[in-house]
Amino acid sequence: MAAALVAVLGVLGINRSQLTPGVHGDSVEYLTAAESFRAGGTFTIPITHWSRADSVAELSHFPPGYSAVLSGVMRLGLPPQAAALWVTALAAGVVVAGVGLLVLPFGLLAATLSAGALLATPVFVRLHLAIWSEPLFMATTMLLVLALVRRPGVHWLHGLLAAAGLAVRYVGVAGTLAAVVMGGLRGGTPRERAAAMAQAGLPSLFFVLWWSRRVDTSGEAIREFGVQAGMDRVVAQLAGLAAEWPIPRGLMSAVWPGGATLIGAVVLGVGAILVWYASREPEWKQEPRKAVVRSALVYMACYLSVVVASRLFADPRIPFDARIFFPVLVLSTVLAIAAAVSVARSRGRPGWTVLGIVACGWAVAASSEVRQGVTAVNEYGLYFTSVGWADDPVLRWVVDRSAPYATVYSNEPAMIYFLTGRHAKSLPLIGEDVDAFARQLDRMPGPVVFIAPSHVTDVAPQLLVDRLAVERVVGSGMAALYLPTASVPNP
Repeated sequence: MAAALVAVLGVLGINRSQLTPGVHGDSVEYLTAAESFRAGGTFTIPITHWSRADSVAELSHFPPGYSAVLSGVMRLGLPPQAAALWVTALAAGVVVAGVGLLVLPFGLLAATLSAGALLATPVFVRLHLAIWSEPLFMATTMLLVLALVRRPGVHWLHGLLAAAGLAVRYVGVAGTLAAVVMGGLRGGTPRERAAAMAQAGLPSLFFVLWWSRRVDTSGEAIREFGVQAGMDRVVAQLAGLAAEWPIPRGLMSAVWPGGATLIGAVVLGVGAILVWYASREPEWKQEPRKAVVRSALVYMACYLSVVVASRLFADPRIPFDARIFFPVLVLSTVLAIAAAVSVARSRGRPGWTVLGIVACGWAVAASSEVRQGVTAVNEYGLYFTSVGWADDPVLRWVVDRSAPYATVYSNEPAMIYFLTGRHAKSLPLIGEDVDAFARQLDRMPGPVVFIAPSHVTDVAPQLLVDRLAVERVVGSGMAALYLPTASVPNP
């Protein structure tokens, strides 16, 4: 439990300036929905599609769980960003404690190294310097995997924990699948297995039915499904991710600049070999170690399947990065460290020597990167809190001169709201009717703000400008603002 306390205090300690935790587009939706829920019991956000006349919309792109938790903490008197920081810190404590408990069957040393490695991993630290739902989601995931291991027959508990994860992130359906699969793998008659699978899946089904009905009533849509583009370079992305998580960037640059893909493949291979080698030991074939490995592998397989399917059929903007694969990275780290300790124990002094050298060298490199990264973020901010936005002329124009216009249009409407207080509408995405947007702009004129860089699904700014009757009014290195030609004031 000491590691959990270190995690909570550590997260509070690294977010020590007014620029942290960082705020991004997802954060704005979570925070504003939480404020709305606290004030009136609805999950509404000040960001709408360009075709809508309303200035607010029902939260739909994300489920309501994280916002509901934030709202509960805000009721204690904390402002939104402070509430998010406390939720993030407490979630980190749950995750680190859960890792220790999960690995404890492999020995106290393995549990201690796993918790310590997580706390010192630069990517893990970076994920707690901004307002994401991932820390809370990872906490629900860890509780679910622990329940699968330690309470294998309590399927209703598995179902409730899986539903809690789904309420925080839609990808939490992976937890539901894992709970259902584990229920089907239990012994007993077909009827008993079916009952176990039903208990594991029904809470998530009830949540989905309730939330879908609520969103449909508001006129929103959770996701638009169909074959999506964007699966190119996936193998390289995943291999690079395998290097990004365990290997500090400074160490990567020193070892092999530009070699992330190959190094990642090596890391994956070494980790797989360690787990395979350790799994041959008799102790790994006995409970509860066997249950840990089985539950972790089932969850990771379900999670990977859901993420890849989502990228293919729901959202091509899903990045294959450490944030998205957080649960898989944590669980694979747990297995790799447990395997490394087992292998070192079986090899005697040479094994312990190699493990000690690797662990100490990694800890030094990781600690240095964490210190530098935390200092930089607290000094310069992150995402929308970056100091460069404070005096940006485009945003200053929106604050000082956009009041006569009914709305603001932008490819980053959440940023517009967070930094200027103006409700904003999105710009057209690839595949949407630009001519219809032009007519909407005629009916409801307002500034069109492009924030760099564009998303993969955004219509290229110049292509959009060429189709609209707009004129550039002000620009900067990070943004540009256009007004409908008829609205541009005479010099």
